[in-house]
Amino acid sequence: MKMKLWLILLSLCVFMLFACGSDHGTTSDTTDGSGSFRSVTETGFPQAPPNMTIVCGEESVTAWRGTYSWFVHLDNGMGSGKHADSFHPLTAGDAVPVITAGDGAEVTLVFEIPAEVPLPLTSLEVRRYPADAEGHDAYETVTAEGGVLTLTEDNALYEVIAAWDVSDGAYSGTAHYAFRTEEE
Repeated sequence: MKMKLWLILLSLCVFMLFACGSDHGTTSDTTDGSGSFRSVTETGFPQAPPNMTIVCGEESVTAWRGTYSWFVHLDNGMGSGKHADSFHPLTAGDAVPVITAGDGAEVTLVFEIPAEVPLPLTSLEVRRYPADAEGHDAYETVTAEGGVLTLTEDNALYEVIAAWDVSDGAYSGTAHYAFRTEEE
């Protein structure tokens, strides 16, 4: 009796392993050449939020992407959701990239979205933390008109919270990004 039960459980585990690990044709994995992993559904919608690049003059860095939540509805009526949690940018240390720019410099926030993918940004919140910030609520909300942000303090950490929500419900999501500034 125990042997039959053991064989049934083993067979069930093997079946689940193959069933869960098989490719059902809903996504294809690609890389963008920079080593950054990206997955795209058959409908062409990104499977995760886009990367964000910070541009200041001739210098640019890819922002640290932290916590995000992303959902894509597939043509077959199914959906795919991803939720990733991370450290708060204040505690992420050297993982948060630095761009050299002083007080009054303008930086442009660029979301890396393929031209053929309709991914309109529905909200953008930018939080500035002073270099000596000690708490997650020690920020000031600043404005980024048209994705352009004027820096108001040297040596600060900026957290960018971006959201996308397509009216037809094809996809929606929120992502947190971060970068630090150091004076020139």
